[in-house]
Amino acid sequence: MKKFKEIPLMNSFLCFCVVMVHLTSDPVENLTFGTFWHTIIYITNRVLWFSVPAFLFLSGLKLYNKYTDIKIDLRRFYAGRLKKIVVPYVICVLVYFLYFFGKGWADVKSLPKYILLGTLVSHCYYIVIAVQAYIIFPLLKKVFDSFPRTVTFAALICSVVFVQFWRFEYTDRFLGTYLFYFVFGMFFAKYRIYDKIKKVYPLCIAGYVVVAITHIGLLYKQSAGGFWYRYAEIVNVVCVTLAILVIYGTCLALSQRCTRLCRLAGVINNTSFSIYLYHIMVLSVLKYDILPRFNLTPGDKFIISAVVVYGLILLYSFLTDFIKKRRRQI
Repeated sequence: MKKFKEIPLMNSFLCFCVVMVHLTSDPVENLTFGTFWHTIIYITNRVLWFSVPAFLFLSGLKLYNKYTDIKIDLRRFYAGRLKKIVVPYVICVLVYFLYFFGKGWADVKSLPKYILLGTLVSHCYYIVIAVQAYIIFPLLKKVFDSFPRTVTFAALICSVVFVQFWRFEYTDRFLGTYLFYFVFGMFFAKYRIYDKIKKVYPLCIAGYVVVAITHIGLLYKQSAGGFWYRYAEIVNVVCVTLAILVIYGTCLALSQRCTRLCRLAGVINNTSFSIYLYHIMVLSVLKYDILPRFNLTPGDKFIISAVVVYGLILLYSFLTDFIKKRRRQI
């Protein structure tokens, strides 16, 4: 089983990107459309849309790499996911439920729905999708091992259909919508693309820049009104896939040169799941309980929220790492 020094770096980067997506969501809605700062925030928000698909890509890559040469023990596999993913997720939903219930924004009858569909807090949809991926992975791997290219192409078609042509109420919480990114991670591991990406890295960068500028420009034009960007979701699949390749290639290069950066990324990577689960809680407390007490502009709120959230992330990560090291010494 190959050890990937670049994955903790990429995972930490994606964690920061997800936080920034949620930090920029309010300014995108509240700043005056077309102003300089609205445009910058809008572009930042849209550029970072690759974050969740990239997490699924890494999940597929890590899982396939881990079980390439060993048989999956179904009992241990599912028990591990239950302990590491499902239980922390359910606890997280309960924490958010108590917070929003205290404000009168959540009801007890909807609690099962909040847990199963991740509807209480926006970012929980990723966990719902990831759990679906874990459930089908043992079977998916068997089929993929026999027909890797066919399964990858079928996953691409599946994702395109659900993002562009067949939408329903919970499409964004259905694995089929994001299946391609998970399978692409498996494909990436099977064909050892991580050993070949340096050769195509410049081409990936060029392709991403062209597609991203065009895509975000058309999205912005559509937001301004009077224009329908018909195949935006299909183009987004291309844009996100190229972004994943560029980010992976960049993290691979950095992991070979920047030792200190890798150590920092390792510290953050160890707490990345908790950061993902609870960063919205910090943003919610700031948004609903603290910042309204002051007469602040949307820009001021954004800056303060960013400083507080990223500061707490670093503090939490280093404190957790320090406690773990002390326990080992005892």
